[in-house]
Amino acid sequence: MFLLTVFYAFNDLNKWSIMKLLGAQGPILYVDSSTVLYYSRCFESIGVKVYLNGETCSNWNYSTSLLRLLGILELQNTNEQLIGRVFTYFLLLSFCVLLYLLRGHSFVQLTLFLGLISPPVWLLIERGNFDSAIYLIIFLSALTYALGYKKFSIMFISLSSILKFYTLPLLFCTLIKSRGFQLKMFSSITFLLSVLLIAFDLQLLDKNNIIQAGNNHFGLKIIGNYLGKLGLEIDLPAQYLLSSFLFFLSIVFAYLMVLKFPFVQLNNSNLSQLKILYGFNFVVFISMYLTGLSVDYKLIFAMATAPFLMIHSQYKFRFLVSLLFLVSVWFTYPTGFFQTIGDFTLQIYMAIQIVFVLHITKFGPQIRSIYVKNTKKTIH
Repeated sequence: MFLLTVFYAFNDLNKWSIMKLLGAQGPILYVDSSTVLYYSRCFESIGVKVYLNGETCSNWNYSTSLLRLLGILELQNTNEQLIGRVFTYFLLLSFCVLLYLLRGHSFVQLTLFLGLISPPVWLLIERGNFDSAIYLIIFLSALTYALGYKKFSIMFISLSSILKFYTLPLLFCTLIKSRGFQLKMFSSITFLLSVLLIAFDLQLLDKNNIIQAGNNHFGLKIIGNYLGKLGLEIDLPAQYLLSSFLFFLSIVFAYLMVLKFPFVQLNNSNLSQLKILYGFNFVVFISMYLTGLSVDYKLIFAMATAPFLMIHSQYKFRFLVSLLFLVSVWFTYPTGFFQTIGDFTLQIYMAIQIVFVLHITKFGPQIRSIYVKNTKKTIH
């Protein structure tokens, strides 16, 4: 925790000279925070016209709720340096909490530490991106849910979904998991209101201004970007079909490997310690991964899932799982050619994550019974 604090405090005080050295620094420090604050001032003047095409105050691609919230809190004229540093040190606090929860698991702590000082986190912090706020809200919602304050947790998730949309599947999952009439009703109403607010914003978006794959993206559709670079242009449905097929093959391969070489310790006494935090971040990350393209700094959600998977991997497979994790988060923007390796490694890593989730859900007994039968045949 001390080394992590020193690393990010040093980079913050040096205005992220490491990003400048790599040629990946934004035009100004905390440029994404500056952009959002700019649009919040625009929204105060022209309202939903920020979604329209134009020379100034145009082509906003996210929710009005974020802009409205900044206006309500009177933050639209705040200096981006303040916003960026608040994000930086609250992120750092959440990292320290996560590392603290892993006390007694030195190897996992070390692996997570190496992940938390990787390029996606540099990008997230140096840009001062508001996805930092979404990550922190999800982190807080997981902690409050684990402590039994489920209504507060659901409210946090709802807030995150209306600010940036992509956590809505998590809100739906908490609705499905809700037990008891009061909690079920509260979850249903919250989910419905969130959907309505999101639908209002989505119908304002310019459908022709869809984000395309860049040099700092990941996701199921990324294969289309690589094919385009090779001169093999295919339309969007074909990109998704091809990418989905390759991802399905990865899941089948991971499933067959787990049947032959089981890597999960389901009887581990630590199974429940990080379960909620793992589940929340897994749902958010797999939603982003499957729906298209996301910027590499959103790999922060994948990092929060890594400890739980590593803890419950058999010792002889733990190094392999850790290696896949580290390659997928280190070989990203701005590593050039190596980003291709990182993207394909991430696909394998996500396939293993899905098989792992199948193990710890209602599908687990069926998978384990198949494995037991297979093991008996091998012994005989």
